[in-house]
Amino acid sequence: MADYGQYRGDVTALRSGANRLEGIRADFLALQNDFWQEVRQYDGWYGTTDEFATTTGPQYEKNKESCLSVLGTMVDIVGGLVTAKLSEMRAVQQPQNYAMDEINLAGLDAEGGTDTGRR
Repeated sequence: MADYGQYRGDVTALRSGANRLEGIRADFLALQNDFWQEVRQYDGWYGTTDEFATTTGPQYEKNKESCLSVLGTMVDIVGGLVTAKLSEMRAVQQPQNYAMDEINLAGLDAEGGTDTGRR
């Protein structure tokens, strides 16, 4: 979150966003599978040898493949968004973890009496 020249990354919100996107991806996968199962039942409905079959069949097959391709592309796009969200989360979390480790180390030095507090 940007606020007056500062950035505060919300790891929990990023994780939540990634989880929601993963749910959307799963929905597209299910839709793709359901579509495939449904249209397979009608393969060849247009016949095989007459004029109707030779004009309608190829267009039907092309349309079916186009629909499957679009659904597959949506799965890939949303999967890429999930990967990006998780990368963003790691990019926020790593500096936060490093800062906390440094703070803890500084606290340990101060407790042992070896640190004068001057730099």
